[in-house]
Amino acid sequence: MGQTPTLDDIVGKTQEWAYLSAKLRTKQDSGAWEDVEGEAWQLVTLAGAVGEAGADDGIDDHILDLLDGKTEKDFYQLFYQDAKVRAHPELISAATERTLLTSLEAAGRITRDTEGIYHKAAADLPSGTQAE
Repeated sequence: MGQTPTLDDIVGKTQEWAYLSAKLRTKQDSGAWEDVEGEAWQLVTLAGAVGEAGADDGIDDHILDLLDGKTEKDFYQLFYQDAKVRAHPELISAATERTLLTSLEAAGRITRDTEGIYHKAAADLPSGTQAE
């Protein structure tokens, strides 16, 4: 997928959507446009997404592996330094806007325990293993 994805980029691929907080553009009665906070359906994961290299680079699983067993602070220290992550500017944007982890959590891809440590959701664990 390029910098400006189109619907053709997602047709025929397994998709995961979540209803999340978002900035929405609305037209006021005066005719002026305004950004407002609201909720909207958002694409959270896209199986088979094509990365900069022109093939599915497994970035979704890579993000989950980076996050598993870490606090938010520890994750972001690794995240911003990771070469594979830096090849995905959309992920950097989601992280700086603080929507990456909330969207993964809302989509059921991760959980956070009482000590603030993130874990892969059971569905994302290799078969024969279980979440701690």
